[in-house]
Amino acid sequence: MDKSIALYKKAAPIIKKGRNYRFGEINKSFHHLKHNQTVVRRGENGDYLVVAHCFDENSGKIHITLPKYISKNDAKVDIFSSHELSVSLDKETGFLSIDGLESMDATVILIRQ
Repeated sequence: MDKSIALYKKAAPIIKKGRNYRFGEINKSFHHLKHNQTVVRRGENGDYLVVAHCFDENSGKIHITLPKYISKNDAKVDIFSSHELSVSLDKETGFLSIDGLESMDATVILIRQ
């Protein structure tokens, strides 16, 4: 619990002032969600809050390119998940890869530049 609270405190400026981007398939039913959905919120300062969900019939992998990414070699990545995931960020291109999500699973990733 403390780890999640600490992450969201760091993300407060992004939550307060930022823009949302949505990735993934649009489900026809909210009762039978499938595949995955990711919401990326880009703060005014260029930091990102990524919230990724996997539902039924998913590959367990999410690959996205962060919108309006500016290359920063010193970007810091914080991950909150219920279990170990493989998360990688190409700091040159903004390509984010998340692997290891299970059915009805989620993760939150904070990227500070």
